[in-house]
Amino acid sequence: MLKEYTEGTKIKLIFLPSYSPSLNLIERCRWSQIAGLIDVLHYRMTTPLVVREMGQVSHGKISRPYRIKWLNGKNYTIEPDKVPGELMSCASGQWIEAVVLKDPMTFAIVEIQSITKVRFRLPTDSEIEEFWKDMPVADLDSGEWP
Repeated sequence: MLKEYTEGTKIKLIFLPSYSPSLNLIERCRWSQIAGLIDVLHYRMTTPLVVREMGQVSHGKISRPYRIKWLNGKNYTIEPDKVPGELMSCASGQWIEAVVLKDPMTFAIVEIQSITKVRFRLPTDSEIEEFWKDMPVADLDSGEWP
């Protein structure tokens, strides 16, 4: 039974909670059996989360990339031994999309697995204002919903 769940896409299902609405009754029973064999809490607490982040590289006062400012506003000081080599060749101001491993408890970055250089820039305030002016307006009835 465990082998059946470790092949193909079913591995994704076994780490859903047993009360997940996407599991039918048979899968819930199987989940209970599997959860008896696997320490799911330990797995969830120790397995890094794999996420995509987008940010801008900067050099600071040194001649190599020093930090990444992510779109969420957080900064990451680059540790050369925990990043792919491609990142070390980025110019200051280069935007990147990164596959990042994060600690599941603290959400701190453990490692940057890969990066892709992207062409991206944040819109100016006037561009944002223009965008909202051009946005179509929905004409909704003010009546009662059925």
